[in-house]
Amino acid sequence: MVKKIDFIVVFLVAILGIIVGSFLDLQINEILYFPNNAFGLTLSSIGEAPVYVLFSALGIISILLGWNNYKKWYQRIILFILGAAGILLPIYFQGDHFICVDGFNIPSSWYIGLIVGLVVSGLGVLLGIYLYKVSDSDKLVRYLITLFVIIVISILVVQVTKTIMDRPRYRFLVSKEGSLNYFCQWWERGSDIKEFLSSSQIPSDEFKSFPSGHTNIAALAL
Repeated sequence: MVKKIDFIVVFLVAILGIIVGSFLDLQINEILYFPNNAFGLTLSSIGEAPVYVLFSALGIISILLGWNNYKKWYQRIILFILGAAGILLPIYFQGDHFICVDGFNIPSSWYIGLIVGLVVSGLGVLLGIYLYKVSDSDKLVRYLITLFVIIVISILVVQVTKTIMDRPRYRFLVSKEGSLNYFCQWWERGSDIKEFLSSSQIPSDEFKSFPSGHTNIAALAL
C-alpha cells in the first residue's frame, strides 16, 4: 500500500509539473537561465554521461559474450562490431558534448574532450566487466538485446520528433540573433520561424528544443 501511495504521489507531482511548465515555460526559463552558470554548463556537458556509460558497458559485454559464449565466427564478428561501436561512439559523442558550444565551449582543446570521453567510456567498460562476471549469461543476453532495442528506439523517436517540431531553444531566443517573439510552446512547431531565419545561417541545433534529449537520457539511465 505504501508503495502504491508513493507512486500516486510521484505521478500527481509529475502531472502538476507538466501543467505548470506548459503554461509558464517562458517565465520559468527567464528566472532560471544563466548563460554562464557552472551548474547548467556541467549538466549540459556531461548530463548524458550515464547513458554513455551504459552504452560502453553493453559494448564490452557484447565482446565478452562473443568471445566466451559463441563459437560461430559470424556471431563473434557481429558481437565484436556492436561491442566496438558501443565503446567507441560514447568516446566521440561525450568528448564532443563536453567541448562544443552546448557545453563548455572549448572547441580548440579537442584533447580535453577526448580525455573526458575516455574516462566515461572506461567507467562503462569496468561496469560491463563486473556485470558480465556476476550475471547469468543467458539472462544477460536477453537483457542486453532488450536494453539495446529500447535505447535505439527512444533515441530515434526523440531525434525524429526534434526535427519535426523545430522548436527554438531558449538560449537562441535571448541571443543577438534571436528574439522572445520567436518563443513556441512545446506543442507548437517552430518550422515557420526556422524557415524565416534560414538565410541567417542559424545552426539547426538551435531548433531542437523539444523533446529534451537530456531528459530522455535521464529516463534511460534510470
